[in-house]
Amino acid sequence: TLFRKSAGSDIPFDAVVLDYAMPERDGLEVTELIRARGFEGAVVGVSAELGVPETYRWLLAGCDAVLVKGVSLAELVAAVTK
Repeated sequence: TLFRKSAGSDIPFDAVVLDYAMPERDGLEVTELIRARGFEGAVVGVSAELGVPETYRWLLAGCDAVLVKGVSLAELVAAVTK
């Protein structure tokens, strides 16, 4: 993945935005993996369906913020920079 390829590069990621539904792994799994590898930047989860249980799972996995799809660019930027 792009995240894996960037490890140790001169241009590390400052933030990661993940959808819940992704091709090989869901956003929760990816969040847990990158946190386990020591990523300390912002992690923002995005999902079309977002209730209290889903939000809680995202936060437990290591997300800093969880947003519902259709979020504005301003809201996304605010979540990443918070």
